[in-house]
Amino acid sequence: MWVYEIRNGGTGTYQPVSGMVLTGTPNGDVLEGAGNDDLLRGLDSNDILRGNDGDDWLYGGDGTDTLNGGTGDDFIFGGETENDLRDVIYAGDGNDTVDAGYGNDLVYGGNGNDTINGGFGSDELIGQGGND
Repeated sequence: MWVYEIRNGGTGTYQPVSGMVLTGTPNGDVLEGAGNDDLLRGLDSNDILRGNDGDDWLYGGDGTDTLNGGTGDDFIFGGETENDLRDVIYAGDGNDTVDAGYGNDLVYGGNGNDTINGGFGSDELIGQGGND
């Protein structure tokens, strides 16, 4: 599987996903990466997604989600539909790209030089270590 990646406002490139590809259900799921470059997609409900090691792609979907990129240079996207739900996002270590999406979210950048976009809603963005 390949995903389209845009980093630091530059041009996009296609990158391979070398690890697991996990898609949740309409129920509350806990999805955990295997330490490679994983793709985790939560879908509906209140999900917990943990990328762990590797350069992961996490998509929360609908619901109040908790997303944790772990180590590596991760791409994390919170809510996908217009709602006032609150995702909690931990970018973790690495130079991560975070888009909180819709909702009133709480985002922790972690260590590394992160790019953080609160998206739509009243968000709280906490950069932490690095140049964010």
